[in-house]
Amino acid sequence: MKHKNKLISLVVLLGQYYLLNAQISGTPIFPLKELRNMFGGTATELAYSSVKTADGGHIAAGSTTSSNGDVTGHQGNQDFWVTKFDKKGNLQWQKTFGGSGNDQARSIITTLDGGYAITGNTSSNDGNISLNQGDFDYWVVKIDASGNLQWQKTYGGSGNDMAYSMIQSPDGTYAVTGQSSSNNGNVTGNLGGHDFWIVKLDNTGNILWEKSVGTSSTESSLSIINSSTNGFIVSGYTYPPNGFPDFFITKLSASGTVEWQRTYGGSNTEICTQIISSSDGGYLAAGYTDSNDGNITSNHGSYDFWLLKIDESGNIQWQKTYGGTGDDRAYSVIQTSDGGYAIGGSSTSNDGDVVSNHSLMDFWVVKVSNTGIIQWNKNIGGDGNDQCNSIIQETNGDYIVTGFSNSGIGEIAKPVGGATDFLVVRLSSAGEFKPYWDDSL
Repeated sequence: MKHKNKLISLVVLLGQYYLLNAQISGTPIFPLKELRNMFGGTATELAYSSVKTADGGHIAAGSTTSSNGDVTGHQGNQDFWVTKFDKKGNLQWQKTFGGSGNDQARSIITTLDGGYAITGNTSSNDGNISLNQGDFDYWVVKIDASGNLQWQKTYGGSGNDMAYSMIQSPDGTYAVTGQSSSNNGNVTGNLGGHDFWIVKLDNTGNILWEKSVGTSSTESSLSIINSSTNGFIVSGYTYPPNGFPDFFITKLSASGTVEWQRTYGGSNTEICTQIISSSDGGYLAAGYTDSNDGNITSNHGSYDFWLLKIDESGNIQWQKTYGGTGDDRAYSVIQTSDGGYAIGGSSTSNDGDVVSNHSLMDFWVVKVSNTGIIQWNKNIGGDGNDQCNSIIQETNGDYIVTGFSNSGIGEIAKPVGGATDFLVVRLSSAGEFKPYWDDSL
């Protein structure tokens, strides 16, 4: 074991030596394979979503503007970029999808047939996109287990239609949510400004029904899940008249009828970024707040992570804020194998609940009990900005946290010469940084 630890230390020192010399010389190189946790090219890659795969690995989706490094097949401007990793974090394959406009993937899911479905938005009308309704459209791409395109569809009207989240139901159909300012094309019933727009699709992407939900103000939906009654829970935020945004959560029936809708927040800003089902039959919503009143009982300064636990009817059971005097924003939450929760996001704080800060904005991962009590938290980052957008838990209890980074040398190893890259990091069940050469993998 002593010899193994010495070998690992030597590998780390060599990797840092090569990276330092590359920075001094200006020569673009990739670090040693064992140190690698950043992926991309010399332009910009932004990862927004990741899920576990049946082979023990994981798959991530976002966007790229590169045409070199790890990226091949670039269509122009921003493209969907999908990256498949094995259980040791090695990049197995990657695919780009898009056209000459801007195409950004925001959500990826595994599908019942063993493939994947990706949703986001597109302004293209060429390349892989066969139709553009006007401005940005929802775009859904269905691929097989190897990343081959099976079908793709756009949805929207002449306004601005941006998709952020999708799910597959047990019957094989899909539901997609986001925001829409259209009231033509595929979109009906716009209530004013941007609305939640939920689109129900069959298993080949044909529209079964669509629904606009909101007010005469502005709403944006960032997350959708299946409900226990075969309907849907949709979350995001709404701007009340003459106010700041609040969490906005609505329950839809299987046919799209609104069963209930609630707002939550204080006198300042609340943005709900994700909602999940909890094992007790209720729901847990995550996002961020800078309020210190209303439904929020404490604020550490600027924005804090905000967890909101509600029952199946939307009644508040408990809520907690986490952070320091800086800017702390939660983007992803999961229920963990022990019944608690893990939250991933970003932090610029170095006080309060935040144990450290590497430089600017770090990944910040917080593990809490089933009542929201902090059990551990971890900052991951380098000398730049690092934002965690997705967290998943492996069967052995480890966590895979994914997002993007423009940092250099730190806890993370970055290919020299890139702007912003996908960042993928493994943590142990106790929140410790875990190299991919660990014997337990």
